[in-house]
Amino acid sequence: RRLLPRLGVVGGLGALFLIDELRAGATGLMTGAAVPDRLVGILRTFPSDPDEAEKDWLALLPLLRLEAFAPYNLAARKEIWRQRGVITSARCRRPGATLDERARDDVRRALKAAGVSQPEGVLPS
Repeated sequence: RRLLPRLGVVGGLGALFLIDELRAGATGLMTGAAVPDRLVGILRTFPSDPDEAEKDWLALLPLLRLEAFAPYNLAARKEIWRQRGVITSARCRRPGATLDERARDDVRRALKAAGVSQPEGVLPS
């Protein structure tokens, strides 16, 4: 970044290290996390209030960890989308990991604890 200051640098890894990456100079992130609206909020908040951004990120961290947990990551991401009303079914297109009732409850609790609800523009089912 010092040599090419106009060059943007993005983080990744499911936003597990987002605040660390932003503090190190990242200008954005590239992730498939199921809460992009919340991550955009953190990115927008960070430059003016890094402590508030970190607080918001810490609230999401249990949810982000569920998504990162192999072999359930895609199944957990789809369950998050289903519980948020983004999709109607969490079934994976190809046979693969599925979440049992306990794991779906883990997703529900993590969503509730993080204060994550339906994103704007998504109609309730």
